[in-house]
Amino acid sequence: MSLVSVSSDGKALPEPYVYSDVLADAQGANFKPSRITHINDEDAKTYLTKLSQLGNFQDPDALYNSMFYQLAGASTGIDQGLGAFADANWVYPGPTTSLKFANGTTRTYDNFAKVLVPFTNITDGSSLYKYWFNCENRLSQLHAPTIWGPFAASGFPNPVVRQKDNAVGGYYLKGDHSDTAVLSMPTFGNIHTQPDVQKTVVKFLAQAKADGKKKLIIDFQNNNDRNGDVLLAYDLYELLFPKNKDQPLLQRYRAFESTILLNNATSNAAHNFPRVATSDDAVTQTLNTYIFSTSLDYQTDVDANGKPFPNWQARIGPGAKQKGDEFTNLFRLNFDDVLLGARISNTAVKVHGYGPLANWKGTQPFAAEDIAVVTDGTCGAACAIASEMLRQRQNIKFLTVGGRPRPGPMQHIGSSRGALNWNIGYIQQYVEYMVSGGDNTVALNATELNQYWATMPMDRVALNTNATINFHDSLRDGDEAQVPLQFWYETSDCRILLTKKMTVDISSLWTAVADSAFGKQSHCIAGKIN
Repeated sequence: MSLVSVSSDGKALPEPYVYSDVLADAQGANFKPSRITHINDEDAKTYLTKLSQLGNFQDPDALYNSMFYQLAGASTGIDQGLGAFADANWVYPGPTTSLKFANGTTRTYDNFAKVLVPFTNITDGSSLYKYWFNCENRLSQLHAPTIWGPFAASGFPNPVVRQKDNAVGGYYLKGDHSDTAVLSMPTFGNIHTQPDVQKTVVKFLAQAKADGKKKLIIDFQNNNDRNGDVLLAYDLYELLFPKNKDQPLLQRYRAFESTILLNNATSNAAHNFPRVATSDDAVTQTLNTYIFSTSLDYQTDVDANGKPFPNWQARIGPGAKQKGDEFTNLFRLNFDDVLLGARISNTAVKVHGYGPLANWKGTQPFAAEDIAVVTDGTCGAACAIASEMLRQRQNIKFLTVGGRPRPGPMQHIGSSRGALNWNIGYIQQYVEYMVSGGDNTVALNATELNQYWATMPMDRVALNTNATINFHDSLRDGDEAQVPLQFWYETSDCRILLTKKMTVDISSLWTAVADSAFGKQSHCIAGKIN
């Protein structure tokens, strides 16, 4: 069953409850929900805190929040947002789970597992291996991401605009905050939905401005999808603050034997092919899509001053030396690069104000002081990039909700803050592609690149998972110490505790955020705004 962690009045520290009890109470049931005191004979909050440590966030408050049911997550698809306590796929909890409640009652639940892949034509161990443990076969068996929409989002008001898969939606508040629009972005979408996500954001911001809305809340709860397109994060910033062109993020990666050799090989080969987004020549198309579109080709990025690198040596450095490692010179994404979409994830997404959208004449829809962002700490990847730009460049107010049952502030970004993840399988394919053929085979096989022929890291990866490496560091513009954002600790401007009503009606949470951000009434238990 799903749990929620709620405060009795928005000030008292939160307690765990069974979500279905809270939901039934909100719908008029004739009983009073009772808080959970023990799970499997252990103090409930201690048990949940320990269990949360097995999750994949880096901040303890984000980890704790991930245990519980979440309206934002539930809005994105079937079986989403249930919370890790109900839907954990990384730990076996035993055959049963026992809950003890403050009213003296106890309940014991049977736990069950479900198989995530079809067992069609599987009759014995050999056929199981053939279909699901053979690296060559299993990739062809996997399905594309499911597109669930359209469907209503439980606990959400009627939208003004909503992308059909609920990746993003636009809403208006009522009453005292009828001048406030809400852009709900629990995800930046996947490769199938990202163009539609971009269109929906553009449409809603224009509609909100046309309807005379003066204030904007951006809800990033649940937005931790590592497949989210970072170009949409940059595009959101440009749509809100057009004509700035002051990209505030710098990037770098380690400069060691492998990356130095690949920079040389990639950049030298790129000069022999036209740099075009599409080509009738299959080899040119493949190279431009998978090889020359990466930052291992010096032509794909610009330096810290926005100027093109003259050659690959200028890109590779040497740059900073830290902790025994050397790094490349700093660089920024080149939004005018024709191959940028292929390199990031989606060729259909273009950033407004650059490349084919360079002539876009957008106007700023909201003043910076009239924008607030709310997260639950699970914000990462594209969400972290968008948040960094909004807070550091425009001083946007950030509020967080939930967190551990303790006083004090919490971080608004508790997940990955790197700039680019690379799948280990892709790294191997990249290296093998550049090593194979002609004189490269002998020369590069004499280097450490010969280690990349091994397939064991891919063979041993569990089904439907993959190992990735944070290939690019994100760095804050002006930080001379070059500390990657992954290692910054930063708290939000305000922390709000969830009440029971907020777990079943997201408008009540948005109203509390608007109260706190725009001066009506503070619901902050830590930090303050204005």
